[in-house]
Amino acid sequence: MAEEPRLPKRHTPSAPKQTLMADRLRKANAAAVGSISERAGAHGKLPAGYAGTARKITYVIVALPIAIVTSWVLYDRLVLGTERKVLVRPPPDTAASKENE
Repeated sequence: MAEEPRLPKRHTPSAPKQTLMADRLRKANAAAVGSISERAGAHGKLPAGYAGTARKITYVIVALPIAIVTSWVLYDRLVLGTERKVLVRPPPDTAASKENE
């Protein structure tokens, strides 16, 4: 009988070597992702002198986009004459439809 062809054995690292590689990979991932996933300012509070400034900047970051979009929509409606969007159309007037019959 003909012998079956032998496939080359796959090299698998030994168990201690695998754990060493896994530890190195975990440490590398922790170092790379650790600085990304932390919240800004998570190391502590801001100094007392910056608390008011931080609050003002937060107000600007929140309010400025709202003000810009509102201004743009009002400009479109008042100056350019764009019609106001209607979410729910009123039902047709029943009295007007009875007169037409």
